[in-house]
Amino acid sequence: MESQSLQIKSQRRIDYDILASPVPRPYQLFTVWYESQVKLPKVPTINDAIRFLHIIYLFFYSDITTVMIPCMTFGILGAYTNSALTFGPVSMLDLCYNCPQALLWLWGVLMVFDINNQNSPESIEEDRLNKPSRPIASGRISSAAASTLLQVMIAVTLGISYVNGVIPETLALFVLYWLYDNQGGNEDWFMRNLLAAGGYIFYALGSLAIVSNHSETRTAKLWMIIFGLVILTTIHAQDFRDMEGDSFKGRTTLPLIMGSKTGRMTLGASLMFWSIFCPYYLNLSYYAYALTAGFGGMTGLRFILKTDHASDKKSFHLYCLWVAAMLQLPAMAVV
Repeated sequence: MESQSLQIKSQRRIDYDILASPVPRPYQLFTVWYESQVKLPKVPTINDAIRFLHIIYLFFYSDITTVMIPCMTFGILGAYTNSALTFGPVSMLDLCYNCPQALLWLWGVLMVFDINNQNSPESIEEDRLNKPSRPIASGRISSAAASTLLQVMIAVTLGISYVNGVIPETLALFVLYWLYDNQGGNEDWFMRNLLAAGGYIFYALGSLAIVSNHSETRTAKLWMIIFGLVILTTIHAQDFRDMEGDSFKGRTTLPLIMGSKTGRMTLGASLMFWSIFCPYYLNLSYYAYALTAGFGGMTGLRFILKTDHASDKKSFHLYCLWVAAMLQLPAMAVV
């Protein structure tokens, strides 16, 4: 017993050098006993907050031009103009109140997708090759911390969806995310394109529902089905810039299956077809034909003629602008 007592006492060592200093500071007398007992939590600083916001931004910044701006514009034009998408235009006051709600909802559902999509071991390795600036691949946030953030974002997004009455759209998106990332939907080119088209449909419908106070019409839903077909047959525009990463992961995409040249030709043909069909379906003026066909033709031609990696990135940005323009076509068919 005596030896055990001496052993226990020997484990508790006091730094007598601090006490022996010429003029010990008051806090040193306190930390001799306290620092070995309790570790105070770090108080977040302004720099920590800025760093966290930067990580959040890096998760979803690529969705700003591809999803957020087109879908928000669709919701605003559909709700505020006298188009066939809603039963009547909303007031400016309602528009100013509803737009931040729709933007917050879009941000929430996109964050859930982005965190889940970027947090698998395979995605992290692929991002280190293709997109090294992403937060997990760059080491700005750990995989475990990202999983915790995902759980928080799911709860927050469901709360936002409940308040705005878009729980069905949100749950539909969550199912699509699960199929895409957790059931191998991103490995097959057709399922990948189909799920991407479904995502666009619910992003746009949810935005329109919130901005328009849920006054969307059957015409809006029919248009979104057609727009889903547009995405289904053209979304492989994003795959040309990622061919190296897709090949590394063993993912099947149209450019890898058909070859780069054939894939680019089919993309150009699809862009021109929808650029002519959609204005015809909506009974628009010749100005709409000129806008969509000119834009679609230029985008398709660029994909065919400029085939290096840097050009594919720029061509994809043009494709995103074409998608945004196509999505807004019903606003030109005012009644």
